[in-house]
Amino acid sequence: MLITPFIVGGFGFDGMLLIYGIIALVSSILFIIFAKNRPPSPPSEKIISEKVFMVQGMKSLVTNKYFVILLVLYFIGLGIFNTITTYIEGIVLPRGFDSTYAGILGGIMLLGGIIGCIIMPALSDKYRVRKPLLLISILMATLSLLLISFLSDPVLLLLLGFLFGFGLMSASPIGLEYAIEITRPVPEATSNGLLMMIGQIGGILFILGLEDLRLPSGDYFPALILQTILLGIVTVLVFLLKED
Repeated sequence: MLITPFIVGGFGFDGMLLIYGIIALVSSILFIIFAKNRPPSPPSEKIISEKVFMVQGMKSLVTNKYFVILLVLYFIGLGIFNTITTYIEGIVLPRGFDSTYAGILGGIMLLGGIIGCIIMPALSDKYRVRKPLLLISILMATLSLLLISFLSDPVLLLLLGFLFGFGLMSASPIGLEYAIEITRPVPEATSNGLLMMIGQIGGILFILGLEDLRLPSGDYFPALILQTILLGIVTVLVFLLKED
């Protein structure tokens, strides 16, 4: 998102697609060559001797009220992040910015998310807590999106975009680990896969459903406020989770 406007400016839209296609192909080949099916260090010290079958595991998941809350969190949280990053250009253009600034703002959001995904899960593991870190992350994202809805200062928008990405994306790995802990012995591929799938479904529905929720000027202000309210609901739902 950060460099795409510059690539399009220099090589055109088709050139941009070709460059990204080559990068994706090379990355895939390198993964196939160097990735190991069984790494020397296991991902966890806990050894689960009993795994459940997928059908039984799915039944266990949908009857676990804390996992159902997580499903709602991912549906709304990932859905909103995908929507904001998809409509980032439409959000900033009515405020007097160009597509280059939109790409920079979107890149800053992703950068904040990457940094948040490093820092917050590390703190969660160090202090052996999930719920408080989830709450802090989502609350940070909620307040940032609320301010983004009203402000037009270019520097403040970049700062708030960083905090929005930091908060919303850092909640994801914490939630995935929490899901594994509260649904054991259901395989993590089942619980995590379901959460990520519901988050992508949320993204599709929000992107399609909020496309026309704009002011006559084209500003996405009503859509931003609605998404802020939804994140506020998510913040309340986090209080209902039980610390494992």
